Amino acid sequence: IQSIMKKIFGLMLLCATIITVTSCDNDDELINSLQGTIWTASYADELFVIEFESVNKVSGYRADSNGHIKGDVYYGTYTTNGSNITFNNFHIVNFYKFYFTDGTITGNNMKLNCWWEMGIPGDKERFYDTKTFHRK
Repeated sequence: IQSIMKKIFGLMLLCATIITVTSCDNDDELINSLQGTIWTASYADELFVIEFESVNKVSGYRADSNGHIKGDVYYGTYTTNGSNITFNNFHIVNFYKFYFTDGTITGNNMKLNCWWEMGIPGDKERFYDTKTFHRK
């Protein structure tokens, strides 16, 4: 009976180890996989482009359909938690200033929440939207 119990215990320990190792979500893998990547989303007849420049630095700009930059490049920072991403002080200016806040990454798709304001100073209305970016 003791040898059977040892074998069962050994099998349970092995299964627990395999489950623990294979089910871990490694944030570093997502962060490292984002570095150097470029993501685009269509907006009217232009593109919004996001480039992950380093572990936490991101840049964004508008581009024409050929990818040529139109206007200024804007910078911010980001953090990840599993497949979730959060931006700090990051926006892209078209006619409106689109503030990107957070979102999720699934494979080659990144769904981001954003907002912008419209109106005159002192009487602005805030609009919320979701934009889906695709890895180039």
